[in-house]
Amino acid sequence: MAAAAGLLLTACASTTPKEDIQRFPSDHGKQDIYVVQHGETLDEVAKKFNVNVDDLKKTNNLETNTVNEGERLTIPAPRSGEELGGKTEPLPDKTERKEKDSPRKKGRPPVSGKAPRIDVALAWPLKGAIISNFGIRGKGKHDGLDIGAPAGTDITAAADGTVIFSGWGPSGYGNIVVIRHTETVVTVYAHNKENVVERGAAVKRGMKIATVGSTGRATTAHCHFEVRISRIPYDPLAYLGKQ
Repeated sequence: MAAAAGLLLTACASTTPKEDIQRFPSDHGKQDIYVVQHGETLDEVAKKFNVNVDDLKKTNNLETNTVNEGERLTIPAPRSGEELGGKTEPLPDKTERKEKDSPRKKGRPPVSGKAPRIDVALAWPLKGAIISNFGIRGKGKHDGLDIGAPAGTDITAAADGTVIFSGWGPSGYGNIVVIRHTETVVTVYAHNKENVVERGAAVKRGMKIATVGSTGRATTAHCHFEVRISRIPYDPLAYLGKQ
């Protein structure tokens, strides 16, 4: 898996408080212990805590996804986005801040400039009003385009490609799908209510991959759409035609 590059992130808004979940302090004090409720599956527990199912199984030495009522599970820390699987282009880590006149940190891609030409035609992932553009927003940089739409609206692949990540993203992205279209071109679809494709899936332009939501740091339902070329985010409007 590819190690994360330290990129600057501006997430889309504030997060929604989690539901009250029954927890107990662990013996080591660093992880939560959760008691499985009646009828719950391992996948449902993972979603409650925004953790990866495989991480949950590994932490608890489980070989299957079967859990029983009353079983105590140690909950691992959520992934911070350092690894998104396969040849995924890493998403940003909000902990790094850009300091004026400071030398660029090793491994950090340069800021985006003029959008380069690409050998793939990208389509809009959904129809809707642009509620936030690419570029500077407030005191930070917004790496994508926010397209407003009612919750549950279909989000479709911008072009043919392969899903290289589908799950809970880092730094406020919420549920995300990441698609690789060429060796250098990747698109990101964030704040999804539901992802309907899995990692490794081959998708076609216009194919449904997720539904609009407001997961992560988002105050309204919308799709946060990014175009990344060699890991660097560029303005999606440079590659999209009219809706």
